[in-house]
Amino acid sequence: MAIYLALSMGVLLLLVLTPAASGIYFTSEELSSEESMRALYNRWCAKYPEGRGCSLDNKAARFEIFKAHAAKIEKLNKGAVHSRPHLNQFSDLTKEEFISSFASCYASGGEHHQGNEIISSDKFAFTNNDIPSHIDWREKGAVTDVRSQGDVCGSCWAFAAAGAVEGINMIKNNELVPLSVQELVDCSTTKGCKSGNAWRAFEYIIDNDGISSWESNPYQGRVGTVWNCHDANKIVAIGGYELVPPNNETALMQAVASQPVVVGVDSSGWKELRDLKEIFTGPCKSNISHQVLVVGYGTEERYSDGRLIKSTNYWLIKNSWGSGWGDGGYIRLERGYEKEGGKCGILKDPMYPVDPVMLEF
Repeated sequence: MAIYLALSMGVLLLLVLTPAASGIYFTSEELSSEESMRALYNRWCAKYPEGRGCSLDNKAARFEIFKAHAAKIEKLNKGAVHSRPHLNQFSDLTKEEFISSFASCYASGGEHHQGNEIISSDKFAFTNNDIPSHIDWREKGAVTDVRSQGDVCGSCWAFAAAGAVEGINMIKNNELVPLSVQELVDCSTTKGCKSGNAWRAFEYIIDNDGISSWESNPYQGRVGTVWNCHDANKIVAIGGYELVPPNNETALMQAVASQPVVVGVDSSGWKELRDLKEIFTGPCKSNISHQVLVVGYGTEERYSDGRLIKSTNYWLIKNSWGSGWGDGGYIRLERGYEKEGGKCGILKDPMYPVDPVMLEF
């Protein structure tokens, strides 16, 4: 029986279960004995040598965590026809360690400000009711490569903010320039690696006449050496930022149809994805702990013998955990769920920069 996926573009794709670049696929047989489990762990360490248990002094304890994680992933996939169990770079972390290092980088920050003015969603500019059924800003060249924030710097907010500015700059000025996340970590009025919020990053870019390029100030994964933020070689400026009306899926679709948008999510449940290409439907809460970039949306339709068997709407999200997580660093999150701020809280605090200006190239 052939299973086909139809995306909202109307293209039929045969579901071929071949290994992807992200994660490590495994079989039940590899969990059947201590020897085979250890061979799987060694294979995992070869792909993720930065794993906390891949050094000899800590391997035994981490191996136990790894075994429990692999068993849980296998259980999640029991009876699943369209998915295969896999392991990602978080497979030897406890849930508490994962949340502390990767799902605690969002700071609410109170009211949104731009200068002395309080920003509200009243200025929401998008009234386009004839929005497309599918958008993927990667296809339009408006998304830079996936990168990793690392496990000691809670800089998700900076990656999301930089990505949003990169996107609108490409859309308006036809130049895709990777921007300096490090400058935002070092200089914007946030807590640096201890959490932050994209709106403060936007405000920093506005107040300081732009942001420098990634090339001139690359990411270090920590708060860097003190330097003169005002004298940085600025390359892109923005005229402001605006908020999407909260808890409004149509409004977020209108915004994303026009440009990539920063959102807050609860990512505490993203450690254990059942499959690399699944549409994540939970479990998760609505308390925001992480900021990411929505770069598209669409609908996945599954057909069996020419008959539609399932249709699922999704948001396409670019994360900052590297290309070894999810589907090459991306995740599709269930769309069409407006209760409690949307799935994982995605509708609670969306925002986007406006009026980009290229300063030099």
